[in-house]
Amino acid sequence: MKKKLLSIPLALLLAISLLALGCPAPAEEPPPTHEPYEIEIWTFFPGSSSYAIGTGCAQFLIEENSWLKASVLESPSPFANMFQVLKTPEMRPKLIGYFELMDALSGLGEFGEYSAEAQNLRVIASYATACNGFVTLDPNIKTARDVSGKTVSTIKAPPGFPLYPIEALRASGAENFKTVEYSWSDAAQALKDGLIQVMWVGGQYDPHEQEYIPNPGSAQLLETVDEVYYISWEPGALDRIAQQYGYVKSIEALVPPGGSRMLTEPWTVFTMPICLGCHKDMPDDVVYEFVKTMGENVLRLKDFHIGAKATDLDYMCRLNVPEKFVHLGALKYYEEIGRDQYVTLNWFESAPK
Repeated sequence: MKKKLLSIPLALLLAISLLALGCPAPAEEPPPTHEPYEIEIWTFFPGSSSYAIGTGCAQFLIEENSWLKASVLESPSPFANMFQVLKTPEMRPKLIGYFELMDALSGLGEFGEYSAEAQNLRVIASYATACNGFVTLDPNIKTARDVSGKTVSTIKAPPGFPLYPIEALRASGAENFKTVEYSWSDAAQALKDGLIQVMWVGGQYDPHEQEYIPNPGSAQLLETVDEVYYISWEPGALDRIAQQYGYVKSIEALVPPGGSRMLTEPWTVFTMPICLGCHKDMPDDVVYEFVKTMGENVLRLKDFHIGAKATDLDYMCRLNVPEKFVHLGALKYYEEIGRDQYVTLNWFESAPK
């Protein structure tokens, strides 16, 4: 009886051994492939932070992604990027661009015609925070009121759309001044040539160091003049103007003395996270892959533009919008890395140290 009981396991072991020798283990299934997908990254003019960061993100995809690729296109403004999506349905699944979502949602100017479709715009990542203000070479222009009767450079905006810093000057007592549209670099030259007396300077703000990082045109000015003077509007004026147009959070900040070359007094500036956005029709997996690739390389962004030197994962997800306006693909990534709670914040709220 004992022999019979032992023979059964031995027979089973023999059968299993023979089966293993004759039938190799099944090979692991290859990961599922994705159909190639190409997107367009619409930015701003060459030299701007958005153009440089867009180029960086396209490079990351080339290096690390097998199916998602991107080309980078120069654009005249974030308004043009958003109108491209609002007006052209075929671009909605493939355009990622520098967006200023709250401006589109305002319904002002030409955006009023597309107010319903603007509800379908989304933001996906922030790579810097804008920092815009006014400077002059004239030592007699000390306050916003002193801008009265002068010529001021501005950026291009859609017809009927307010430029908040310009409105803040008016709200601070500046009267009868003239505005002329210039690129950043052309404005710097116009200021030195005396064609304008006040220049709208652009750049980014580093909340870690509390310093202004000028864009190339503004840097050119600051590096090539002996003296420059910073003009502030009245504290709170910008926020009062912005609240009239639907902004619920502060977009005004103070750059402390020493936060820029020759800055000796606190300087009132316009600030806002600079965000990449798209339409909600862009596939979730495409947006997720783009944002994930950007996030995994976020510390390399500063190699493409100095304005991103403060950008890390904690800032990248600070989008300054209600959560419903964050694309689901981006939100999935932020949830995975435990930072989805930041998406409604800006760069000045609970800023990491």
